[in-house]
Amino acid sequence: MSARDMGNMEKIQKADKRWLCILFGIPYEAEYQGEGTGSAIHIYNEGGEEVLVYTQGVGWHEKETKAETEVHLAFKISIL
Repeated sequence: MSARDMGNMEKIQKADKRWLCILFGIPYEAEYQGEGTGSAIHIYNEGGEEVLVYTQGVGWHEKETKAETEVHLAFKISIL
């Protein structure tokens, strides 16, 4: 990869980070994984839990946090 390509890639990554800040707020962490059709974007909250994932085949998919799971379990138990 040429120096020019590396410079362009860095500009794209900075722009992506700005958009993710706008969309998800701060703090967050984002990770890009893989290449081609097997690629994915993972979004993590300030606690390090994955809260959102994007894959080409599925699109955006929410992930339940531990706190959300505890609330859902509490509701299920109270109904029984």
